[in-house]
Amino acid sequence: MDFRGRAYPIPPHLNHLGNDLCRGLLQFEINKPLGERGLRWMKIHIANLYGFDKGSFLEREQFATENMENIHDSVDNPLGGKRWWLGAEDPWQCLATCFEISAAYRSGKPEEYESRLPVHQDGTCNGLQHYAALGGDLAGAQAVNLAPGDRPADVYTGVADRVSKLIEQDAEIGVHEAKLLLGKVGRKIVKQTVMTNVYGVTFIGAKTQIENRLKERDDIPPDQNYLLSLYLAKQVFASLGEMFHGARQIQDWLNDSAKRIAKSVPAETLEASAGNNGEAVSTTSQSSSKTKTFSARNPTANQMTSVIWTTPLGLPIVQPYRRVKKRQVSTILQTVFIENPDASCPVDAQKQSTAFPPNFIHSLDATHMLMSAVACQQHGLTFASVHDSYWTHACDVDTMNQILRDQFIELHSQPIIENLRNEFIERYAGYKIPVSNAIGDKASTAGSAAKAKQVGFAPEGIAEGDEDKVSLDTLMGPAEGVLSDEEDEDVVKAPPKKRLSKSRIEYTWEDLEFLPLPPKGEFDIRQVKDSHYFFH
Repeated sequence: MDFRGRAYPIPPHLNHLGNDLCRGLLQFEINKPLGERGLRWMKIHIANLYGFDKGSFLEREQFATENMENIHDSVDNPLGGKRWWLGAEDPWQCLATCFEISAAYRSGKPEEYESRLPVHQDGTCNGLQHYAALGGDLAGAQAVNLAPGDRPADVYTGVADRVSKLIEQDAEIGVHEAKLLLGKVGRKIVKQTVMTNVYGVTFIGAKTQIENRLKERDDIPPDQNYLLSLYLAKQVFASLGEMFHGARQIQDWLNDSAKRIAKSVPAETLEASAGNNGEAVSTTSQSSSKTKTFSARNPTANQMTSVIWTTPLGLPIVQPYRRVKKRQVSTILQTVFIENPDASCPVDAQKQSTAFPPNFIHSLDATHMLMSAVACQQHGLTFASVHDSYWTHACDVDTMNQILRDQFIELHSQPIIENLRNEFIERYAGYKIPVSNAIGDKASTAGSAAKAKQVGFAPEGIAEGDEDKVSLDTLMGPAEGVLSDEEDEDVVKAPPKKRLSKSRIEYTWEDLEFLPLPPKGEFDIRQVKDSHYFFH
């Protein structure tokens, strides 16, 4: 188990988290008769493995029936025949399923055939499923199959369609980039960006992903790829913001809360510092001062705090990200960097902040997996999981599917975000954060009120070469209440257009407080119970 609660197999090489070949070799220990429903799920399974996973269950079952001759040929002559199985997205698992289906039908009584082959049920962009449930986004819930539907929804196609509509609108008013992209944006271009959005992909990271997809096309001028990818990245983020509005607000709240925590200092540390140094914990900087003593002006990274939370199952989680000091050793052959894992290192405030939203979601999908595993065991099911892909015998897929939905509803019926905020308030009670206050006449001439409060300072420009470290929020403007990192080397800093005189800035400590939670949308989580494509 990793620090987020995700489970991993003990065998290091041949295990179900391995590649397609590893998975194609593995079977359950126990045989179970397929039954009528199990035979149906075996057909759906081979359609999924082949890549025909966007159709309805009936269409996927029909796909297998129509390719029964190819399935038997793959078994009888896998290398010298039609080699149909090699065209699958997962060829080795597809071949294993061909052997199972062929053996079942050739037994004369396929429903009575005893099978050990695992059948998979995969979530629909599972991170976005959790975000949509947390935010109550109706459109987002429909896009990731939380809401019932006649056929599976595809979130990537949904985003691509929204982006195409925005492009059409811009093309009508003469936007150059929109004219070039009109009718050329499909699922493939946006898929990677949508998939990594839950992991906190930056704007420049999304731009790079899209640019790589554009380079694969012959109908787009190569010299336009840079500008077009910038334009498309903005449209993809805008479309995701519309579909997952509540989720985006929660993601921003998680990021902001983590940044506040990473900047905070226990009150005991301030009291000890004041007692040892004979200094007040609130100081006013001088323009000539270069001292790096611990104060609100220079809160050393050694005093910063890790983000800690507890999952709904009671598992405590501590983010491990710290600035590990490396020692460079030069040899005749190469340069080696050595780290001391036992050394006491300062917290990496930037990584604590950016990693918290995806890690929190991972802790929820791990919770859902563990809850489902326990429930499956109680129902006598054999169960295996690869994070958000759950496996069982073909005859038990219907039961497992119902269990997955029930456990997801039970998980998200709890006030997860409210509990998290309450835990933060209790755990970090008495903690302080460094705040800079602009005072005096010069602050007024800079456009501030009599006393303009600033936590760190928000950059107005982006340092060249550091674009990949900047989030979309930074590029589009600082979010209200988000802290910055004056002392953190990983944060992109640029001087404001008009700096205040240092003699007019007072640095103080204030209580750590958290922003109010964003409002939740109208989606009813109980609808998941009737969504047969929730995992499919």
